[in-house]
Amino acid sequence: MTQTQKRNSRKKPKSSSKWNPLPDEKKAITVRGELDDYGLNIYEFRVLAHVVRRASPEKGCYAKQASIAEVCGISQRKVLEALKTLCEAGILRKEKNPNGRSNVYRLNEGSKWKHPSELEKIRNREKSDIPFLDASQDDISLLDAFQDVFHSPFPTNKLSND
Repeated sequence: MTQTQKRNSRKKPKSSSKWNPLPDEKKAITVRGELDDYGLNIYEFRVLAHVVRRASPEKGCYAKQASIAEVCGISQRKVLEALKTLCEAGILRKEKNPNGRSNVYRLNEGSKWKHPSELEKIRNREKSDIPFLDASQDDISLLDAFQDVFHSPFPTNKLSND
Protein backbone atom coordinates (compact mmCIF):
# COMPACT_ATOMS: atom_id res chain seq x y z
CA MET A 1 0.00 0.00 0.00
CA THR A 2 1.43 3.38 -0.98
CA GLN A 3 1.66 6.35 1.41
CA THR A 4 -1.14 8.09 -0.50
CA GLN A 5 -3.40 5.05 -0.13
CA LYS A 6 -2.61 4.88 3.61
CA ARG A 7 -3.48 8.55 4.06
CA ASN A 8 -6.75 8.11 2.20
CA SER A 9 -7.71 4.97 4.14
CA ARG A 10 -7.50 6.49 7.62
CA LYS A 11 -10.06 5.40 10.14
CA LYS A 12 -13.29 7.33 10.29
CA PRO A 13 -14.81 8.17 13.68
CA LYS A 14 -17.80 6.07 14.57
CA SER A 15 -21.04 8.02 14.42
CA SER A 16 -23.78 7.27 16.87
CA SER A 17 -27.21 6.38 15.51
CA LYS A 18 -28.68 7.83 18.72
CA TRP A 19 -27.38 11.36 18.08
CA ASN A 20 -29.73 14.27 18.66
CA PRO A 21 -28.87 17.97 18.30
CA LEU A 22 -28.40 19.96 21.49
CA PRO A 23 -31.10 22.43 22.47
CA ASP A 24 -30.12 25.93 21.34
CA GLU A 25 -29.88 27.26 24.90
CA LYS A 26 -27.07 24.82 25.79
CA LYS A 27 -23.45 25.39 24.88
CA ALA A 28 -22.33 22.60 22.58
CA ILE A 29 -18.72 22.59 23.81
CA THR A 30 -16.92 24.18 26.73
CA VAL A 31 -13.14 23.87 26.86
CA ARG A 32 -11.26 25.70 29.57
CA GLY A 33 -8.40 27.91 28.42
CA GLU A 34 -5.93 26.04 30.65
CA LEU A 35 -6.68 22.80 28.83
CA ASP A 36 -6.63 24.41 25.39
CA ASP A 37 -3.23 26.00 26.13
CA TYR A 38 -1.74 22.87 27.75
CA GLY A 39 -0.17 21.58 24.52
CA LEU A 40 -1.88 18.24 23.99
CA ASN A 41 -1.60 16.83 20.49
CA ILE A 42 -4.77 15.99 18.56
CA TYR A 43 -4.74 12.33 19.63
CA GLU A 44 -4.27 13.13 23.32
CA PHE A 45 -6.95 15.81 23.21
CA ARG A 46 -9.44 13.53 21.42
CA VAL A 47 -8.82 10.57 23.74
CA LEU A 48 -9.07 12.84 26.80
CA ALA A 49 -12.38 14.27 25.55
CA HIS A 50 -13.79 10.78 25.04
CA VAL A 51 -12.58 9.45 28.40
CA VAL A 52 -13.99 12.45 30.27
CA ARG A 53 -17.31 12.16 28.45
CA ARG A 54 -17.58 8.45 29.23
CA ALA A 55 -16.47 8.70 32.86
CA SER A 56 -18.96 8.67 35.68
CA PRO A 57 -18.01 9.99 39.13
CA GLU A 58 -18.59 6.56 40.68
CA LYS A 59 -17.13 4.24 38.04
CA GLY A 60 -14.73 6.34 35.94
CA CYS A 61 -14.27 5.40 32.28
CA TYR A 62 -13.78 1.69 31.67
CA ALA A 63 -14.03 1.69 27.86
CA LYS A 64 -11.68 -0.72 26.11
CA GLN A 65 -8.89 0.75 24.00
CA ALA A 66 -10.42 -0.82 20.88
CA SER A 67 -13.72 0.92 21.62
CA ILE A 68 -11.99 4.27 22.21
CA ALA A 69 -10.08 3.83 18.95
CA GLU A 70 -13.25 3.09 17.00
CA VAL A 71 -15.20 6.02 18.41
CA CYS A 72 -12.30 8.46 18.01
CA GLY A 73 -11.38 7.23 14.53
CA ILE A 74 -7.74 6.52 15.42
CA SER A 75 -5.63 3.40 15.79
CA GLN A 76 -5.40 1.46 19.04
CA ARG A 77 -1.69 2.25 19.09
CA LYS A 78 -2.45 6.00 19.09
CA VAL A 79 -4.99 5.44 21.89
CA LEU A 80 -2.37 3.56 23.92
CA GLU A 81 0.23 6.29 23.35
CA ALA A 82 -2.26 9.03 24.25
CA LEU A 83 -3.43 7.25 27.42
CA LYS A 84 0.18 6.67 28.53
CA THR A 85 1.03 10.32 27.98
CA LEU A 86 -2.12 11.56 29.72
CA CYS A 87 -1.46 9.32 32.73
CA GLU A 88 2.25 10.17 32.92
CA ALA A 89 1.37 13.88 32.71
CA GLY A 90 -0.99 13.42 35.67
CA ILE A 91 -4.07 14.44 33.70
CA LEU A 92 -5.63 10.99 34.00
CA ARG A 93 -5.04 8.22 36.47
CA LYS A 94 -5.30 4.55 35.59
CA GLU A 95 -6.80 2.05 38.00
CA LYS A 96 -7.37 -1.68 37.69
CA ASN A 97 -11.00 -2.52 37.02
CA PRO A 98 -12.09 -4.98 39.74
CA ASN A 99 -14.96 -6.19 37.53
CA GLY A 100 -13.21 -6.77 34.22
CA ARG A 101 -10.17 -6.79 32.01
CA SER A 102 -10.20 -3.14 30.94
CA ASN A 103 -8.59 -0.41 33.03
CA VAL A 104 -10.53 2.42 34.62
CA TYR A 105 -9.46 5.97 33.79
CA ARG A 106 -10.33 8.98 35.91
CA LEU A 107 -9.63 12.69 35.44
CA ASN A 108 -7.22 14.06 38.06
CA GLU A 109 -7.58 17.40 39.76
CA GLY A 110 -5.67 20.20 37.99
CA SER A 111 -3.14 20.42 40.85
CA LYS A 112 -1.88 16.92 39.94
CA TRP A 113 -1.14 17.82 36.31
CA LYS A 114 2.53 18.17 35.43
CA HIS A 115 3.74 21.39 33.85
CA PRO A 116 3.11 21.50 30.08
CA SER A 117 6.85 21.95 29.46
CA GLU A 118 7.28 18.28 30.49
CA LEU A 119 4.99 16.92 27.75
CA GLU A 120 7.71 16.47 25.13
CA LYS A 121 9.94 14.55 27.58
CA ILE A 122 6.98 12.35 28.51
CA ARG A 123 6.17 11.65 24.85
CA ASN A 124 9.79 10.79 24.05
CA ARG A 125 10.00 8.49 27.06
CA GLU A 126 6.83 6.72 25.94
CA LYS A 127 8.33 6.11 22.49
CA SER A 128 11.51 4.68 24.00
CA ASP A 129 9.39 2.22 26.03
CA ILE A 130 8.23 0.55 22.80
CA PRO A 131 10.13 -2.75 22.44
CA PHE A 132 12.65 -3.35 19.66
CA LEU A 133 12.99 0.28 18.61
CA ASP A 134 16.27 0.66 20.46
CA ALA A 135 18.07 -2.65 20.82
CA SER A 136 20.55 -2.61 23.68
CA GLN A 137 23.59 -4.85 24.07
CA ASP A 138 21.51 -6.98 26.48
CA ASP A 139 18.92 -7.52 23.73
CA ILE A 140 21.62 -8.63 21.31
CA SER A 141 23.14 -10.95 23.93
CA LEU A 142 19.71 -12.46 24.55
CA LEU A 143 19.25 -12.98 20.81
CA ASP A 144 22.70 -14.63 20.66
CA ALA A 145 21.68 -16.96 23.48
CA PHE A 146 18.49 -17.95 21.65
CA GLN A 147 20.47 -18.58 18.50
CA ASP A 148 22.95 -20.78 20.38
CA VAL A 149 20.22 -22.75 22.13
CA PHE A 150 17.86 -23.21 19.19
CA HIS A 151 20.42 -23.08 16.35
CA SER A 152 18.18 -20.47 14.80
CA PRO A 153 19.23 -18.40 11.78
CA PHE A 154 18.38 -15.08 13.50
CA PRO A 155 20.76 -12.38 12.30
CA THR A 156 22.96 -10.97 15.08
CA ASN A 157 26.06 -8.89 15.22
CA LYS A 158 27.94 -11.72 16.92
CA LEU A 159 31.18 -12.28 15.09
CA SER A 160 31.70 -15.79 13.85
CA ASN A 161 35.08 -17.52 14.32
CA ASP A 162 34.28 -20.06 11.59
